[in-house]
Amino acid sequence: MLDTTGTDARMTRRAVLAVLALLGGTLAAAGLPAPAGRTSGGDTEGMAGLARRALRPLHTGEARAAQGAVTLPPPDLSGAAGGAGSRPLMQALAGRASTRAFREDAIPDQVLGELLWAAWGVNRPDGKRTVPTARNRQGMDVYVVRADGAWRYDGAPHALERAAAEDLRPLLARQSYVATAPVTLVYTAAASEDPVYAAMHAGSMYQGAGLFCASAGLGNVVRASYDEAALHAALRLPADRRIVISQTVGWPRN
Repeated sequence: MLDTTGTDARMTRRAVLAVLALLGGTLAAAGLPAPAGRTSGGDTEGMAGLARRALRPLHTGEARAAQGAVTLPPPDLSGAAGGAGSRPLMQALAGRASTRAFREDAIPDQVLGELLWAAWGVNRPDGKRTVPTARNRQGMDVYVVRADGAWRYDGAPHALERAAAEDLRPLLARQSYVATAPVTLVYTAAASEDPVYAAMHAGSMYQGAGLFCASAGLGNVVRASYDEAALHAALRLPADRRIVISQTVGWPRN
């Protein structure tokens, strides 16, 4: 019987090195460093280590999406005429109003990202936010509830992290129009936070979001009518967090 052990090992080694070469080219194209221990001069780590590095998932948008995360497009701060959020502040203030009739049309990721950035985005290199917080606590979280699931907004990478795969809008729909509105934002705080501070922070957040809505042609309404216990469980919130308020957003029906 022919012994192919050595041949199989060489083929496995070549396959791993080929994957590493592809990985290195992918990272180089993205402007990222090649895997540690791999240089153009040769192989400097064992086969087990090479295999582990070769098979490690890349942090690409596709990999993040597969893990239930979505990287949002960066907010457009140019103020270009006709773009979402381009209406001047005084006109946005003049147009700010509560809306209770929404079309079912989805909100594009670009507009959703700008909405979330206005509510709770990072706007300075030191990590501080678009809205003020008492003693710079920054302990709030905002969740996005849509037909295709729910996500927690992470302001630092400007991304959404999957919280639930189900449509949770019925838990928010004690007012019927919420069941078909495209987005509801759910603002949460640490249970230990001073209720006055939590309310102040949520108010700053939903006002920022509301002004963006007025500037971008979106409607919105702030609501405290929902099944809090069921929503808390469905969003898989820790026991030490509580829901403060919600805000339904969408394109006005008329």
